[in-house]
Amino acid sequence: MDGRALEAKTRRYDIDWLRIAAVLLLIPFHTARVFNVAEQFYAKNERLSTVLQRFIVFVAPWHMSLLFVLAGAASWFALGYRSGGRYAGERLRRLLAPFLFGLVVIIPPQAYVGMLTNTTQDRTWWAQFEYFWTHWGDPQSYAGMWTPGHLWFILFLFVYALLAVGLFVWMRRGGGRCAIDWFAAACRVPGMVIVVPAVLLLAQQALVPMDDLSGQTPVGFFLLFVIGFMMVADERITAAVDRQWRWALALGIAAMAARAVLWPGYEDYPDPGWQDTVVNWLAYQVGLWMVIVGLMGLFHRYADRKGSAYAYATEAAYPFYILHQTVIVLIAYVVVQWGAGIPVKFTLIAATSFALTIAVYEVAVRRWGVVRPLFGMKPRRRTP
Repeated sequence: MDGRALEAKTRRYDIDWLRIAAVLLLIPFHTARVFNVAEQFYAKNERLSTVLQRFIVFVAPWHMSLLFVLAGAASWFALGYRSGGRYAGERLRRLLAPFLFGLVVIIPPQAYVGMLTNTTQDRTWWAQFEYFWTHWGDPQSYAGMWTPGHLWFILFLFVYALLAVGLFVWMRRGGGRCAIDWFAAACRVPGMVIVVPAVLLLAQQALVPMDDLSGQTPVGFFLLFVIGFMMVADERITAAVDRQWRWALALGIAAMAARAVLWPGYEDYPDPGWQDTVVNWLAYQVGLWMVIVGLMGLFHRYADRKGSAYAYATEAAYPFYILHQTVIVLIAYVVVQWGAGIPVKFTLIAATSFALTIAVYEVAVRRWGVVRPLFGMKPRRRTP
């Protein structure tokens, strides 16, 4: 059986649909950052919104974590018919090449708008482009200096894939299978599909302080990547998710909603010590994992099928991710200068960004064989 036939046989369509949904969620999420109260962004509205800030607080803990889990799950299926060397080579092509291309083409326009928004400078495009490549400091800067922007996810995923390939091959084909068997057996006990990963996440956070990078540590994201690999490795784990996803999703949403309601932060609580522990540690890590398990079960129950838009959406999701934030920033920089209210501006930015991102993908990426590899896409199949 050739690789593509085996891929078709083993592919989980619900994993792909969940990844597509998570990528689409980036449109309202990054649009909301134009209006949020707590942090800078490349483009910023004069009037800000605590409602949209609470939306960000609700989504941020589990959203990027979910994408790392799904990437780990995809690695399980990829290694079903690839060697470790071929897997690493494909990640080099699909991750590192788009990341380097994005640093040159996709990120500089965002940095230019960030310079105009967050500094008193008014450099020309080429002067700002030179500044971008010669000023290194905070990689999360919104003031025009070098930053990977939203492509940090691709860089992290590339590094994680290289670090984990040996472990993944060992777990799929070697003695490491016993770890999957242990986890699968444990998942027969109600709640263990939540407890085991949550304990690991809490343990790593106790050792590594939480970073500002989407509210998680690099070690935590790597752990989620490995857990995602294991989540689809055994039918017993899938069955546990199918049995428990409803209450997991409900409790996870409740935990994230509690954090959003208690925003702006534990420093304003009467006793920030214990409230930091409960709200920003236990509720954060356990709650985000419950949401992820709940969403995996929800999509496995209702979306494990192709559908008419599957082929198009699956191929477009990765280029859409690469393009979307630059489109949002450029549109937002213009729209925030208008006199409309926040609901009108938010809707206009989000809707226009979605449409324009699809248009750029269609016109400048999808149909051009020389451009497709720069966005991690496979060569176009020739029609007989």
